[in-house]
Amino acid sequence: MNTITPPATPSPSKSSLAVALSSLLPSDLTISVYHIASTPAKTDHLFTPPPCRKPAATSLESHFVAISHDNVLAFAIELLVYTLTATGERIIFISKADSSGYLPSSAATYSLNNSDTRISLVRSVATTAVRCILDAARAQNPHAKITLNLFARAQSQYLFPNSAANSAKHVLEDQGLIAWWCRVLDPVYQRHIPYAKAYCLVPGFDRAQTRRLLPNGEWICGHPLRTDPERDITVREIIPWFPDDPKARFLMELDADGDSKRRSKQWANIKTVDVFWDLMSMRQECSLGRCVGFIWVVVEGEKKVEAEVRDLTAEKAEVDKKEQLATPEPTHNDNQSKSKLQINTDTESKSTQTPESSQSRPTDVTSPSSPQPCPASRSPNKRSLSNAASMLMSPRKKKPKPFDLPITPPLITPAIVLDEKRYDRTVDALLNHTDFGTLESARTGTRKWIQGAYAVVKSSDVTIRDGWNWGEVVTGTATRVVEAEKAVGGVNVLPVRKRTKEGEKPSQEINTLTVRKREKPAVDILSEDPMCKRDKLEEKHPVINVLGAGLVRKREKPA
Repeated sequence: MNTITPPATPSPSKSSLAVALSSLLPSDLTISVYHIASTPAKTDHLFTPPPCRKPAATSLESHFVAISHDNVLAFAIELLVYTLTATGERIIFISKADSSGYLPSSAATYSLNNSDTRISLVRSVATTAVRCILDAARAQNPHAKITLNLFARAQSQYLFPNSAANSAKHVLEDQGLIAWWCRVLDPVYQRHIPYAKAYCLVPGFDRAQTRRLLPNGEWICGHPLRTDPERDITVREIIPWFPDDPKARFLMELDADGDSKRRSKQWANIKTVDVFWDLMSMRQECSLGRCVGFIWVVVEGEKKVEAEVRDLTAEKAEVDKKEQLATPEPTHNDNQSKSKLQINTDTESKSTQTPESSQSRPTDVTSPSSPQPCPASRSPNKRSLSNAASMLMSPRKKKPKPFDLPITPPLITPAIVLDEKRYDRTVDALLNHTDFGTLESARTGTRKWIQGAYAVVKSSDVTIRDGWNWGEVVTGTATRVVEAEKAVGGVNVLPVRKRTKEGEKPSQEINTLTVRKREKPAVDILSEDPMCKRDKLEEKHPVINVLGAGLVRKREKPA
């Protein structure tokens, strides 16, 4: 008898973030990923428009990614994705990132068989979150420019209240934090070469000081901000207004005595971007013994020259076809009149001009009394060679589409998609209603935040696994390398067999002798220098300087 088995319920597919993280974790490590995002919504303009111009329409979608280990939140990062609807350009701003310090040492750092260095879990999660969002934006519109922005400033806590009281939390100092973020974003930059460039600027630092913070020599000590005097784009219009950003606060002070229709008087002294950064280095946030870093990763859009040439060729063919259809074909009588005109050109030049001859004169021959041809009679679609060349170098201007909400779903599909108000309420619950001062309070605050987020999202059309615990469980797939195996790597093991007596069977046991290499004395690089040898001899046997007899004069005694 054949039994019919009911179809199994399909398990929810893993997100791209979970799949990417599983390949970076060892097989004995399991974490939970909590990812919420807001639907793209219209927001305030990101850039100040030039005088007497309307600001560019901008949309904003937010992403909040947190991980937990052993029911305690360990790390969280928030990214804001701005989209300029007219051009499709995206600006990604890393708003906040923080760790609680409750990761055990076995989970905080580990070694894999495919890596020669130790891997940090926090840094891997930060790099993967940024990479997944940037790759999704790149795949959605490969021709649009993407700019990743970051403001690095060391603080004891950002997202986990009272986590600074945890003695196990490792808080980096200013320069260490800037170097750490450069290492986090370097794999993202390397992934998009040759379309990408990475920049780092520390106000008040010279190039030599900044170069020591960069992961490699491919990074640029500077900034990607450029003005455009021909389009009246000054320093005021190229600096974005990010939340909790010192540049935005400085812009607010400079615009204090102006309005949106004109530039304030203070902008008259800031004509270049370098002057702006020089003034930024004198502000309180960038001085008083503190250093902050501004980091950019700019990914340019793919070249569209071939596509533009193809569009121009097709458009030109259509224009020529329309002109041929609009031009009337010559009749039989017109051909006879043109032939008579060509034969009798000499006689017409000698004879006086008659109205009939003036009517039969070609249209391209004009007299001073005849009206000039109107330029508006030319086809509006016909372009000159210079215009065609400019179109190849820059994208064609199109009328922006009406700004309807919601625009598109988020770039990557997270576990929960919320509107802007619910998203803000969920993130604020972590900032204002939790306590991470101790391990027990951190575990209680984690459970409270997860349950509160579930209460907010249970009305949405999202399948939440395991009831209130809506996080996505991620287990590693890589192989961990045990530290003891690496320690034995420098020891030579030789098998030694015992000599058997007559009549005895050879023993199967093998005695192993551990042969350790003799440690070589430390080699001093400076010891090869003869000057260094002389200094060492002088330290053991000080040299006494003796003056010659001719250089010593006796003092005459007074009479």
